[in-house]
Amino acid sequence: EVSSDEKAQIDAAVTNYTAYVRDQSGQLLEQTKSFAELYKKGDFEAARKAYAPTRMYYERIEPTAEAFGDIDWQEEGADGEWTGWHAIEKDLWRPDGYQGLSEEQRTAMADKLVEDTQKLYDLVYSNDFKISLSDISNGAISLLEEVATTKITGEEEAFSHTDLYDFV
Repeated sequence: EVSSDEKAQIDAAVTNYTAYVRDQSGQLLEQTKSFAELYKKGDFEAARKAYAPTRMYYERIEPTAEAFGDIDWQEEGADGEWTGWHAIEKDLWRPDGYQGLSEEQRTAMADKLVEDTQKLYDLVYSNDFKISLSDISNGAISLLEEVATTKITGEEEAFSHTDLYDFV
């Protein structure tokens, strides 16, 4: 059993982390909207510059955010349509042999990213959103494991090579 002092510390940690997740979600939503507009209008240079700083807000809360769905990488439907941040990343840093997306496809991809980010924002601001102490500690462990297995190797940001930005 935990003492009243320990309970107060646990409650404070949960309250503070909940506020942090909400803050990062809000910044993610605003930055994603700006990023999506750059991408939709085909301003690849500005979109490339905004890519890592915008994703940073997602990366900071990824274990919590993934509980609601992964906006990094999504496959939908029987055709395995790829959406999310990494699909856009591939289009911005086109690897050899990749033709890229049409303006219509870019618009759909950007709109979906904003829609998914809005859903995440709405979920973390809902009255039902709850985080436990184990969510906080397991989230930290998950982020450290991800850094060790995919960030340092450059696996996650395969096209932009901006993995080290996620350490910020």
